[in-house]
Amino acid sequence: MKKIIIITLLLFTIFTTVFYLFMLRDTNNIVVDFTNVVSGKRVMDVEYGALERYDYTKYFQIKGVSNVTLKRTFVFHNFKKGYMNVIYSYEINNGNENNSVGASKVHSRWYIEKKNGRWKVIEIDEKP
Repeated sequence: MKKIIIITLLLFTIFTTVFYLFMLRDTNNIVVDFTNVVSGKRVMDVEYGALERYDYTKYFQIKGVSNVTLKRTFVFHNFKKGYMNVIYSYEINNGNENNSVGASKVHSRWYIEKKNGRWKVIEIDEKP
């Protein structure tokens, strides 16, 4: 009886891990989209949705972006809709060494939706 319980728990753990890793991998385009929007390297035919708020080229004349990181701390979706908790940081070089802008370790929840095979952030919940 103990062997059956142990094997069942082991199989459940393996299945859950593989399933969660697939959910993480499935949202990789959001990481790329965030990096492109923040750094001003937008792709013309991509719809960025709520990530548009991070396009600082609309507000600043920037010289470059460095240290862009996005860490997914939790992802849950049903392969159509869901959400992901992220922590992001970036630093914008605006040409003035004494006055740079950016964000450091910001916790955020992004609500996502899959359209035409691509994930898109449709809403952002973030506390300042």
